[in-house]
Amino acid sequence: MIEAKSIGKFFSVINEKGLAEGFTAVLNVSLTIPDGKIVSILGPSGCGKSTFLEILAGLQAPTGGTIHIDGKLVLEPLPATRKEQIACRRRYRFISPLANGVFRDRPKHDIMDEPFAAVDALTREKLQDELLRLLEETGKTGGTGAAPITVILVTHDTQEAVYLSDEVIVFSPGPGTIRNRIPVSVKRPRARTDAELTEIQERILAMFQYDINQEADYSI
Repeated sequence: MIEAKSIGKFFSVINEKGLAEGFTAVLNVSLTIPDGKIVSILGPSGCGKSTFLEILAGLQAPTGGTIHIDGKLVLEPLPATRKEQIACRRRYRFISPLANGVFRDRPKHDIMDEPFAAVDALTREKLQDELLRLLEETGKTGGTGAAPITVILVTHDTQEAVYLSDEVIVFSPGPGTIRNRIPVSVKRPRARTDAELTEIQERILAMFQYDINQEADYSI
């Protein structure tokens, strides 16, 4: 199980005038993802999707909140105050930078951010189906003798998100927060032209249109 509690990410930058400023990429995101689910994170560019995925994966620390996978803390939040910085230095004063790099910041090679974005449409569909087939064979959807695999996918493609997922997490425009959680209960194997899938896609697209135009042209 993946548990995200009040995740926030603030980036400090130095502007062209040499002054410190920053922006919030992710703001107070909390969600729980059960084992064996396929979940897509969908949202406009710059809404913090990839940042949140990297925090889930332990590739960067949040500035607020915690991530637990199977009950284990992924990375501690970055110290934000002087008191927290002192406590952090004391906690890790006996750990060398090399050991810290090995145990806390070990590179990950299995991390899914728009994995099918660089291929043509036909190949993309084949890869989507291949992903589902592999998950089926390894115990994701009814197989035996294997632990369930959880998949979290970041994508801009609404059809891809709905076709693949058990749930679609829709992020708001930045700073990234959870705008909506949409379950996809259509049984597998699915057809891309399924009327229920199409209705869900249209609902999500209407949300994006609303965010762009601020026009209440849908109901949820």
